[in-house]
Amino acid sequence: MTAIAGVDIAALADRVKNILMKPAAEWDKISGEKPLLPDLFTRYVAILAAIPALCGFLGSMIFGFSAGGYTVRPSFGIALEQLVVGYIMAFIGVGICGMAVEFLAPHFGGKTDRISAFKLAIYSMTASWMSGVFMLLPSVFKILGLLGLYSIYIFYLGVPKLTTVPADKAGTFTAVVAIVSILVGLVVGLMMMGLR
Repeated sequence: MTAIAGVDIAALADRVKNILMKPAAEWDKISGEKPLLPDLFTRYVAILAAIPALCGFLGSMIFGFSAGGYTVRPSFGIALEQLVVGYIMAFIGVGICGMAVEFLAPHFGGKTDRISAFKLAIYSMTASWMSGVFMLLPSVFKILGLLGLYSIYIFYLGVPKLTTVPADKAGTFTAVVAIVSILVGLVVGLMMMGLR
């Protein structure tokens, strides 16, 4: 077992690979696990959410952003601020999504506990975080970043297995959770901008 700071790297790599390649089977495995909520954040979110934050930082510093025939490179301070805010927002985003899942599942005929709700929110973000590697090349990310939308499908597959929301309501549940999470996330984001 190769572990760094208490994280089993081989197990983490297997989880990422399986949730991306065999999500339905991996949700079956995940549904039987009983992790502690802090462990989900420190051993999964903290690592994977760093990918888009760090790659976005490096991509903006090295290549900059192109718009209207011009390339703009942010200052180190602005790029660092974007890295920190993006990383924090990843934690806030899965927190909001997890709470939305927990609150909304009973309204769709399901039942859930907090751990199951957060497992669904966190593990379904894997594709989005992994697609963040394309932020190293901002011009490529405009296209390949769309691969992160696969997270929505992963979430959809996990809904009946982790919340017991009936499969015929999983699509509607997924859409409602996405809308609620986006709206609340926008409000939180605006509040954070106001604190600057």
